Amino acid sequence: MVGCALAMALPSTAFASNDPLFSQQWSLAQIGAPSAWAISTGAGVKVGIVDTGVDLNHEDLPGQILMTTNCIGANADPSRCTGTGQDDNGHGTHVAGIIAAVKDNGKGIAGVAPGAKLIVAKALDANGAGADADVQAGIMWVVDPSTWDRAAASRPR
Repeated sequence: MVGCALAMALPSTAFASNDPLFSQQWSLAQIGAPSAWAISTGAGVKVGIVDTGVDLNHEDLPGQILMTTNCIGANADPSRCTGTGQDDNGHGTHVAGIIAAVKDNGKGIAGVAPGAKLIVAKALDANGAGADADVQAGIMWVVDPSTWDRAAASRPR
């Protein structure tokens, strides 16, 4: 019965976005995202990501990234996070897209919260590995606005 209900629900949500891969994003329908977008898209919300960084030029993320930094080697000190958080692995970009990919741009996917903005700390390397202390620095950096001024140069244009 659940399979029938899901199959019957999909056609009504199939036009919730013009993004070409939206029809493959079955999880959005499962969590009710298309209905929720009528109430909120996450506008005004900032989401911190600590991962392998983010592709600063990704076609589905223009305008979504507020700032980035690199915390590899920061050793639990967010003041040592510097530079950009350009992704050299892909995982962080995947996470960023799930959260806030631009909706209805005719490209890629739709994010769960396409109105949200991202603050990204790269704490994991190209292999997806990293030190706990660097992840700690990344968490501290994304949640503390006083650290963001040091990252002014890392703001995507």
